[in-house]
Amino acid sequence: MFSRLRFPIVAALAITAAGCRSETEAVDLAKTSDAAALSMELPPSGLAAMSPDAGDRLNRSAKQGVLKQQQPKAVTPTLAVAAVAPLPEQRLAPAERRTPAEAPTLMTASMSVEAQAPSILVPVKMVKKGSPIKAEPPLLPLRQTRTKLVPLQSAPFPYRGTNPATGHPFLNVNDGGRRGHSTSSGAVYWEDPTYNDSRTLLHIPRGFDLRRPALMVLFLHGHGATLQRDVIQRQRVPEQVSEAGVNAVLVAPQLASDAADSSAGKLWEVGGLRRFLDEASDELVKLHGDPRSKAYFDRMPIVIVAYSGGYATAASCIRQGGADERLRGVVLLDALYGETDTFANWISSREKAFFLSAYASSTRARNTELADILKGKDVALNTKLKGPLRSGSVTFISTDPGTEHRDFVTKAWAYHPIRDLLQRLRVDTR
Repeated sequence: MFSRLRFPIVAALAITAAGCRSETEAVDLAKTSDAAALSMELPPSGLAAMSPDAGDRLNRSAKQGVLKQQQPKAVTPTLAVAAVAPLPEQRLAPAERRTPAEAPTLMTASMSVEAQAPSILVPVKMVKKGSPIKAEPPLLPLRQTRTKLVPLQSAPFPYRGTNPATGHPFLNVNDGGRRGHSTSSGAVYWEDPTYNDSRTLLHIPRGFDLRRPALMVLFLHGHGATLQRDVIQRQRVPEQVSEAGVNAVLVAPQLASDAADSSAGKLWEVGGLRRFLDEASDELVKLHGDPRSKAYFDRMPIVIVAYSGGYATAASCIRQGGADERLRGVVLLDALYGETDTFANWISSREKAFFLSAYASSTRARNTELADILKGKDVALNTKLKGPLRSGSVTFISTDPGTEHRDFVTKAWAYHPIRDLLQRLRVDTR
């Protein structure tokens, strides 16, 4: 009898299993709360109006929503909703089967899970995009020569202080309110045309490169000179600096204008040279055009080149100018008319700086005197200029008897001697 009932029992079990089969189709949402994964509406007539197949699909959907609540899936946040993709069918165990009466409860749980479970959205703070960081352009050589006459507050003149040689006011003549200076020879020069020009000549040659060791040439002109007429046009000092092809700039203050006077004005003062160089550096930065050049100009080593009556200002600068750490050398171009002891003391006490004095007949006696003083101090001397001019060297050059004093800046031991001098330099420019 059991054998006759075996086939109907198997058939009934198969039908029951098919009716309660729980095959699932998963819904995967990205960047939204998993609670909204399955949002479905019931038919107007409720569950009773559903077909068995519809009820089965509702049961499977509700089950899938509950499973997602119990085992949340880590989802990478995106800004778009992913497409719905079916998962492989899964068969529910008999213990997990639900009756149609339980479906509304499961559907309610699935539809309201968004309010029950925290969202998996990752909050992103919107940040305003700033300006891109721009790299500074490299320091490049100058493409063109730059020359300018610039007024400076710390220039030698105007000067209303004391003459250190006499202890009296520098402007020691007053004629109806017009003030002037009386020199040791008795000549009187009035302030307005002679001691009123505060300009300084600045010159940066084409190709000057801050990335290379550099040098500042401080040129001190002689008697009866102006910057434009004599230093630039007649003596061609800026031209010689450019022709040398070395990494050097030129700074030349106006001293007594077109007068036979060696007064130093503000460069007589203690620290006067340092203040002058500081202000000149600021103006060189403007002339150069790159603000980054200030650090270079502020510490740039200097070489003093004095012609004729410029010797007195040179002596004051090395005596109390306050720029000893930057001074790499002193050059006198037929300029040793006095201050022999000042130069002798500086030469014998210096460490790295060089000294060169070239002379014609007008200063031959003074140069011989200075050389004898140095020999007595066991200072090694050179009497010929051969090869490079090195740090610590002391050189005296006697030029040909026919060398003219007035032309000494352009024709001395060589044509354009400042150019030749700069090309020979092998000094420490750090």
